[in-house]
Amino acid sequence: MDEAITPLLNRLTRGIENATDRAADENKLLSQAMHAFSWKWLWVASFATLNASAAGALILSGSLELAWHRSELESLRTAKAVMVESIAKLDKAKSGSKLSTCAGKPCIEVDTKQAYGDEGRYKFYLFKN
Repeated sequence: MDEAITPLLNRLTRGIENATDRAADENKLLSQAMHAFSWKWLWVASFATLNASAAGALILSGSLELAWHRSELESLRTAKAVMVESIAKLDKAKSGSKLSTCAGKPCIEVDTKQAYGDEGRYKFYLFKN
């Protein structure tokens, strides 16, 4: 009876060895696939993180740019108000004076008979009415 069982046990042992070898090969392929898959996901995650960082940097720089433009606009509005006030004062002061351009530059007719200031560098004249 041992002689009849031995070939059957040998065939069964070879079948188990073959199945074990195939399982080991499949396990190796599965490990390789998982490793490749994990690297691909690492690249995808890295790319997504990089894109999110770039988008965040663009949003931040845009916000900073907008804040700078707003402060610049406020500064220009303040300068405009000062200029409008200065123009109003000049309009009031000129009261009939003659404004013109001389050689492409603004000039005003003044009365040179009366001058104020030091005799050296500066002289101030009254507007001529």
